Amino acid sequence: MDRQLNITALRAACMAAMVCFSIVIPAGCKSEETPQQKQARIDAGIAEYQGQIRAVVHDPARADVLVSTVGEFQKLVHGAAAMTRNDRARVASLNANYESSRAEFEAMFREQSAEREALVRKAVGLREQMTTLTTDAEWEQLKKTRDEQFTAALQELQ
Repeated sequence: MDRQLNITALRAACMAAMVCFSIVIPAGCKSEETPQQKQARIDAGIAEYQGQIRAVVHDPARADVLVSTVGEFQKLVHGAAAMTRNDRARVASLNANYESSRAEFEAMFREQSAEREALVRKAVGLREQMTTLTTDAEWEQLKKTRDEQFTAALQELQ
């Protein structure tokens, strides 16, 4: 199945995004949107996707599990956003301390890499679970909204 063969590509993309968002983009993107507005927009998108799941997946038991899995993914994204903010603060703190050693930076980067790897494993596991819960036709019908929600989730990490 093509959708299962792309796990390696998804894993690489997740790792690249996590590295970019946590290290390369130190302050994130400025936005006119308040945190409440941003959360409301994200929640509305998730609710839309969950509604589409229930419309496309006609087996209520599979739809329930799939909706639950989407909720788990959203919690994972919230955790990743908090982790990213924490990582940025740790980098800034070490960088501001001129007495920080190379070993301290290396230890911090090892910890951050391990955290990101665990996050990616969890995200890929959730995606694999989603692929096993849907038929090829259902997966394709949900593709557009799923891709939009995945993009929105990555933007939350900024």
